[in-house]
Amino acid sequence: MLPNDERAAAAEGLHARANDCSDRGRPEEARALLREALELLGEPEDPRDGGAADAPGIAARILVSLAAQGDELAPDVALSERRLARALEIADATGAHDVALTVHGQRGLRALRAGDAERALAHLDAGVALLEHASPRDAGILLLNRGTLHLERGDLVAAVEDLGMCARGAQAVGDAMLVFKARHNLGYAEFLAGRLPEALDAMENAAEHLLPVLGEDVSTMPIALLDRAQVLFEVGLLTEADTLLEQAAESFEARGLAQDLGEVEVLRARCARLLGRLEDARRLAGDARERFGARGSATWVERARLVELRARLDLVQDEGDVGAAELREVRDAALALAGPARGRRQAHVAALVVGAEAHARLGEHAQARALVARAVRSRWGGAIDVRTSVAVVRARCAFAEGDLTAGVRAVVAGQAALAEHRAQFGSVEALVASGIFGERLADLDVAAAVGTGDPGRVLDAAERARTLLAGLASVRPADGAQHLAVELRRASEDLRLAEPTADPALVTRLHARTVELRERLRAKGWRTSGAGTAPEATRATEVVRRLRGGAGTLAEVVAVDGRLFATVVDDDGARLVLLGDVRPVVEASRRLRADLRVLARPGLPVVMRSVVEASVARQAGVVDEMLVVPLGVSGPLHVVGPAWCVTLPWATLPSRRGVATSAGPRIDLAEDRPGPVAGSGVVVVAGPDLVDGEREAAEVAERWPGAQLLVGADATCAAVTDALRSADVVHLAAHGTHVADNPLFSSVRLADGPLLAHEIASAPVSARTVVLAACEVGAASERAGGLPLGLASVLLGLGARHVVASVATVGDGDARATMTRLHAGLVVPGAGVPAALAHATEPAPCSPFVALTTSVVG
Repeated sequence: MLPNDERAAAAEGLHARANDCSDRGRPEEARALLREALELLGEPEDPRDGGAADAPGIAARILVSLAAQGDELAPDVALSERRLARALEIADATGAHDVALTVHGQRGLRALRAGDAERALAHLDAGVALLEHASPRDAGILLLNRGTLHLERGDLVAAVEDLGMCARGAQAVGDAMLVFKARHNLGYAEFLAGRLPEALDAMENAAEHLLPVLGEDVSTMPIALLDRAQVLFEVGLLTEADTLLEQAAESFEARGLAQDLGEVEVLRARCARLLGRLEDARRLAGDARERFGARGSATWVERARLVELRARLDLVQDEGDVGAAELREVRDAALALAGPARGRRQAHVAALVVGAEAHARLGEHAQARALVARAVRSRWGGAIDVRTSVAVVRARCAFAEGDLTAGVRAVVAGQAALAEHRAQFGSVEALVASGIFGERLADLDVAAAVGTGDPGRVLDAAERARTLLAGLASVRPADGAQHLAVELRRASEDLRLAEPTADPALVTRLHARTVELRERLRAKGWRTSGAGTAPEATRATEVVRRLRGGAGTLAEVVAVDGRLFATVVDDDGARLVLLGDVRPVVEASRRLRADLRVLARPGLPVVMRSVVEASVARQAGVVDEMLVVPLGVSGPLHVVGPAWCVTLPWATLPSRRGVATSAGPRIDLAEDRPGPVAGSGVVVVAGPDLVDGEREAAEVAERWPGAQLLVGADATCAAVTDALRSADVVHLAAHGTHVADNPLFSSVRLADGPLLAHEIASAPVSARTVVLAACEVGAASERAGGLPLGLASVLLGLGARHVVASVATVGDGDARATMTRLHAGLVVPGAGVPAALAHATEPAPCSPFVALTTSVVG
């Protein structure tokens, strides 16, 4: 046996190794080391077994650490408390105030997890009173835990003070792990304050600067993944949050961290619910509730139960007896959880909101209003999903009672809260994602308006949502993003050139590099603060006034309960038209675009071509009969609607061939600027490897004397970006790609590589008209509220008035002929873009080019 002093030194070494394992989230390894250390000292693991350590002070500290690891794993509260009591007994006998401090700290942490915030604070305060006796590590951990408690209680000022002291103290002694945790939690304080880009920035900075020092990265720190996912959830980036949570869950499960795993399941349930996977949400929340129950985590049992109830509420579609019975069960369960708010305000507010919505759906409007009033008074309603849920309840009650004014007032209040929330984001991706929180409000608003049969009300309701969701006024360039974009461009070009070589290893490496750079570029954008607000919605009365005099016709298309309606505004005023079921026309439009992609394939056999052309004509006829003919419009038409509608190849529809037709995601009545004088302010660009591309560009430039022509090495991404910010008309002939699952990485290929929508989306666009003679880049993926997202829609959102683009693949020869005719029309003074495109596409019955615009007519 080793001498006493050697055993003590060995035990201290094991304790230090155990602390390092604990810091890195490996409690099983830490517990094994601590048990070995106690055995060396002759101190039993369970104080009931008697015995006394040779080095009681060291043994006492190890007992506290062992209690902590036991609490992390399968908690035996009684055993943990015996260990802490034994440690405190030794501390009292030896005057070891530092040990007493750690006992208070662990008891406080356990009380916090059990949901007893007041008892937790009392223990942690008692520990802080002994801070002068603590080692730097113990002092830092105590301050970190008390700061975390303050975050839970919503006392952000006290939290920032404790976390700042922790970070400074840990920095002074070179404890990089503790510095990381404190700075990361300071980012969480930004999150709770509602400053989401700042929260992500603080968390990322902590990880980027400190984890490499420790030989770690964020993928090995699952708690950091969980916290980052919480911020992404609040942004509205639900799929991205769920991806991080899946990684975190695997790590927590492998390490036996049941508490953290349950917290992941709760947030995954919330993501699943908003993504429409309601059964998944219910299952995940139920699993978490059982997990917390087994651990005695009362606060988290409540939180999981409330997410489960929320999913059950959304699953109720039947308003008959069965549905009403389920709603009553949800209502009663929520109200049972809406007890006193002290120390549990977050669960308190969630219970009030769930109970209020169940009341509202049961027609118990007075009770619903009373509950949301209590929720608002609690001052824990800053989260955007809570604020919009409160607005949903108020609007639902008012609309059900026939009080349209009060209902619209509630909708507008909720949308104003969402607009304020969105204004903090500087990236297009974050702005678009945040729209998920406004979908239910928009659906209620439009459904109530349609129920009145008043076309003006329908248009107003639709535009309230579309203007909010399509507004990109707060976009700002992200620091360091341009450098990453250049790297990504080079990597993408290397990958494109390498793929034909059939070297799988090289292609795999380059593909992994492009994926890494894409994710880094996206994350830069999420961390960027916004610089503006959404524009004001257009009112129906203004649209009617503007269209008097025969300027054209507007059709605003909306869907309610599976049926399509259109508010039609023309010289005669406004009318509401029922178009029919949504599903058949959406399916026909999908098939139509698919057929157009097939037609553009080079070398398509003649027989196959005639079959596909017949299918195009058939699907175009179906869409025309269901969507356009009922409108009764023969002249110029502008359509506003969801993504599938905006990106219809209108020139293929029989009633629209040769007739000015445009589409857009919202209405903007701002006066359109006049076109350029001759070729001043016109830039024409041809990208590489495009058959007839330079010829097309030269022919277009000839139409505009004085136009700037960029071909060959001059056709760079920087030159095109500058043109979009300075020219009046930009024509771009290039290979294009629409990336459906991540539309901001849609691109056009130029001399130095692909120009991404992501790059263009970093600042406003001043070009009045942008012509994209490139495959697919007029296509769009549908996002929250039916908002189209793609390269063309980004240009519109950033300020372009007109974008001409193809919604499918297009042959080079077909594109050149259409573009030459288009510009022949555009150079005519006073010519409108939709009219010029209608003339240009009339000879091509299968043309995929569309005129996208925010202008009502012209």
